[in-house]
Amino acid sequence: MAERRMFAKTIIDSDAFLDMPLSAQALYFHLSMRADDEGFINNPKKIQRMTGASDDDFKLLIAKNFVIPFESGIVVIKHWRIHNYIRADRLVETKYKEERGMLEIKDNGAYTISEAIPELEDMDSEDKRKLAYKNSTLPYSFSYKIKRAFEGKTCPVCGKKMTSSLKTAMPTVQHNMPISKGGVHELGNISVICESCNVSIRDTETGCLNNAEVVDTWDRINEAERRKINWFQDPAALWQTDGRQMTDICPSNDGIGKDSIGKYSLDKVNNNMSGKPDLAGQRIEIVKYLNNKTGKEFRHSSKANARLIDARLNEGYSVDDFKKVIDTKTAEWKGTDMEQYLRPETLFSASKFESYLNQRTIKKTSKNEFNNFAQHDYDMDELTKRAKGHR
Repeated sequence: MAERRMFAKTIIDSDAFLDMPLSAQALYFHLSMRADDEGFINNPKKIQRMTGASDDDFKLLIAKNFVIPFESGIVVIKHWRIHNYIRADRLVETKYKEERGMLEIKDNGAYTISEAIPELEDMDSEDKRKLAYKNSTLPYSFSYKIKRAFEGKTCPVCGKKMTSSLKTAMPTVQHNMPISKGGVHELGNISVICESCNVSIRDTETGCLNNAEVVDTWDRINEAERRKINWFQDPAALWQTDGRQMTDICPSNDGIGKDSIGKYSLDKVNNNMSGKPDLAGQRIEIVKYLNNKTGKEFRHSSKANARLIDARLNEGYSVDDFKKVIDTKTAEWKGTDMEQYLRPETLFSASKFESYLNQRTIKKTSKNEFNNFAQHDYDMDELTKRAKGHR
């Protein structure tokens, strides 16, 4: 493996990089220095502790797209190939083939998560699981945090207390509709049960279980972190807040046993679980409308598209607002050099969406209309000349 590392000034002199605190910048340099010849690092947390960087520094590098994390804990330097060029005869290929296979290389040389989605029937259950986690809108740390928050709570299946001090009683994430059967890794499809019940249930559809409590707990986690409350050391702090009651969404699960698994409809899990608008359904409608208007084939399942659309929906914009933006910019750009920008990352960006929404529709003038206008102007000029000649 090569011992020297290079850094492109176009990256480290960018405003996005220089706006980060020095501790985050230093962590980036240390990660890059210890990456393999293709930019992968298998011990980012160790390097973080070694350099004295905080979790926030690491999260900032991820949020600003300077590193790309994987579910396995591996990270890759996004702009690695822009920074470094290693001759083929000296290159030692990365050992992390699986993670490398999830990446594509953009035209500018940066890594990006591949949008290619294999046919589900050709995938084994483990591949389906990885794909579901990759396409999820939940953050990378969701499973870790939600399991910690359920320490000491009762398993909704067997009724035993969940605790990480006993392997069979550890809190685990349970997908109410199994991923192997087409379920998704989203908040409305998740319960927390003990390890023993998780192993026993395996690929059985479960119904609601304690999903309502999961939804409420996740809201409390986000609120606690917004207020900078150190809930992780004491999960009970999540419940010493404003005395909110959980949303009564699912039927009561008191005394639920394994013989009642599958009792409730999956439609209730998918459509009613969070008590919030059906973001997935709205996302599908918006992307379908965009494709119909532009003749393109964007995917609503794309993580980048989902992040943009969900962010605008969460800000209070409606599906009709999206359609108005699509109509406005399609009328203005289609058939011009700007048509290439009829895409989600341009239309639905935080910096542009509102201005596009409030823009008046600009109707393009067709060639025939232009010729008609020109002929009309010519005729008027001729009439004016003749009128002057008769005076």
